[in-house]
Amino acid sequence: MSVISDKKDCKSISYLFKEESEKLLEENELVELFECGKGHPIILKRFLGGDISLETFVIYDIIFSFSEKFDEKLFDPVWETVSLKIRKYKPFLNINVFNFKKILREIVNE
Repeated sequence: MSVISDKKDCKSISYLFKEESEKLLEENELVELFECGKGHPIILKRFLGGDISLETFVIYDIIFSFSEKFDEKLFDPVWETVSLKIRKYKPFLNINVFNFKKILREIVNE
């Protein structure tokens, strides 16, 4: 997928984000997603397992800036590869962060 700029792509990304976030937050609390005390955090496991897309994963990073914290705590080739992928993909994901925060807030408050 290239630069997300036209409205159709943005709507499909927001739909994908909403669907994946609902499923993710059905089974976990938001705070639990980013805990890395016992190995890989849940959000990373879900990404690696194919449960969430790269776009959703990067949007979560844009909102919560978790990759910087993970870079300090996780020292393994799996995370290093994913971290690089996030850094390379992030500039191409042209989104309105406010809208995605709103979607996430609605899901959490349900």
